[in-house]
Amino acid sequence: MSIKNLIISSLIGGIVIAALANIPVINFINCLLCIGYWAGAILAVWLYKKLDGTLTVGQGVVVGAVSGIWSGLINFILGFIGAASVATILSFVDQFIPADTVDLQADFVGRLAILFNLVGVLLNIALGTLGGLIGGAIFQTKPESDLLVEVEPELPAPEGSAVEEFDAGAGGEPPADSG
Repeated sequence: MSIKNLIISSLIGGIVIAALANIPVINFINCLLCIGYWAGAILAVWLYKKLDGTLTVGQGVVVGAVSGIWSGLINFILGFIGAASVATILSFVDQFIPADTVDLQADFVGRLAILFNLVGVLLNIALGTLGGLIGGAIFQTKPESDLLVEVEPELPAPEGSAVEEFDAGAGGEPPADSG
């Protein structure tokens, strides 16, 4: 397995997965069966085969999993940017909440953002692996059949047939007398 081709194809697949998961209108479509995660991984597997020339199902799974890792990292970083904006909103809300209540910003946003992003990374890896399995099954290199040669079996002609008489007259042994 070529590491260079693995990195190139999986990074492109990971970027596609992250884009499909974060573009505002497309991310709603992605909610249906997580198609964006599968499509990005399948794209990465297809690209790997184009770059490397050969592909097994196992290589497809690896490419899909690494695509999931890339998209997980990208989404992890983007998740903290989103969490920062939520923290800004909650700090505004904290002004209207009495001081003796729980500090929403420290307790809630920080822990929830980390937990949510870690679960998201694991989901990216799992769905990327599944997409890689599908892509590997679709784009796998079929084994060459050069070693297999089709040979038609030669069946003996039935006794007394015209073929047997022709073979005998063409330089073969004359047919035996039956009498």
